[in-house]
Amino acid sequence: MSFDVAAPAVALIVFTFFARLQQGSWFAPGAFNALYFSFIVGMTVLLGDYKLWPWALWWMFFGVVLFYLGNLAGEGYAASDEKKTRPPEELRHRWLHVAIPTSAALGISQIFLLHSYLMVAPTFDDIYLPPKQYTVLFTFMHLAPILGGMYFALESSRFRRSMALLSVAPHFLSAIVFSGRSGIVNVLALFFAGYFSLRVLFERGKVRLFTWRLILLAAVMGLVIYRLAFFITMFRLENTYSMPFADIFDVYQRAFYASAEKQEDIWEGFRHAYTGGVAAFSVWLEWRWYQPGEASWGYELISGTYELLGWRTRGAGLDLVEVEPGVYSNVLTRYGQLAHAFGIYGSQVWIFVVGLAVGWVYRRLKEGSILGIPIMVIFYNDVLAGGYAFNYNSMNLAYFLTAVYVILWNWSLQSQGRPAEASEGPRQVPALLQPRAPLPGLPRHGQAPR
Repeated sequence: MSFDVAAPAVALIVFTFFARLQQGSWFAPGAFNALYFSFIVGMTVLLGDYKLWPWALWWMFFGVVLFYLGNLAGEGYAASDEKKTRPPEELRHRWLHVAIPTSAALGISQIFLLHSYLMVAPTFDDIYLPPKQYTVLFTFMHLAPILGGMYFALESSRFRRSMALLSVAPHFLSAIVFSGRSGIVNVLALFFAGYFSLRVLFERGKVRLFTWRLILLAAVMGLVIYRLAFFITMFRLENTYSMPFADIFDVYQRAFYASAEKQEDIWEGFRHAYTGGVAAFSVWLEWRWYQPGEASWGYELISGTYELLGWRTRGAGLDLVEVEPGVYSNVLTRYGQLAHAFGIYGSQVWIFVVGLAVGWVYRRLKEGSILGIPIMVIFYNDVLAGGYAFNYNSMNLAYFLTAVYVILWNWSLQSQGRPAEASEGPRQVPALLQPRAPLPGLPRHGQAPR
């Protein structure tokens, strides 16, 4: 590891702890964003298998700082005196009991319907672009884990938290059936986005992240994700998109008994998908620094919307770069996506503006307004999933349904508060309207003068 590569990584880690100390919580947007990039940059540098351009790492560092500064400007240095404590008992909403299982059931039905469609799809284009009704049903696969994360934060009983965890089942089943490794990361990002948003609301932003329980949970989840990703990769080698369920389970059974050498080969094949984003962005930025492309003005952020409106057909996506000999990737982290959308320098301006907006919403959430939940869900999901929050129409529709649900939720809380105010005792009459005592020597009302 050279000093040129280590210096920006160390600077990013040091700044991350500074942001945490200044903002008081790892879940403050500036600190949370810095922590994520410190993790992926530090992991990439420590692996030592990639060729990294130092200026790409410094570019990521400057982006983290700009987002943090925008966050400070949006949140403000002085906290408001109008904070309202929101205990879980006050926010429990009976419709979550219905919304979560309904969304999960619709998501699972989408899996079986889409599998039946792929069995008879005539061309690859039909596989890549299935009918719109499948996209609508896929929305509920995203909505279920968001609501499940909220429900997990609201409830304390093991039974109800177990029901909340069932919200991730459709995504995991879809990943197994359709060999989608990214779905494993996406569903966890959505679940924790809902969970973190509610915890920030309850604890006014003072949420602890590094506890022994969470560290142990992260280690167990990491092992489970690794094993599941290995099985899915084995399945990908034989998947033909028209495989009956019985054959799917046979492939997974063979993967379970695979040799250690085979497992090592599989790991080498998909390692870059989880650890190569920084390296891919480094190669891409060094290339584009001297040959910058034209900005697409948001296409890479909302490519699904562009396609839905007929403005542009979604193609291969971001530039494909070689991160290792014979290994290519278009996972360029959020920085590459924004640079495509707004240009190399325009992307840093966009990062500051987003930090400004998210900082203002985060402050409102800490002050007790549940209306900030949908925006914070989008922020946490975008960071954890690597910057693909708005690419898919089904995801955007899930955000919209989350916002509608929270608005109705807020309305129900306000309507519950009005009767409580009306049932209070008689209000005290203002002093200016109270009858005054008569002046000495003057008769009272109804009293004859002496």
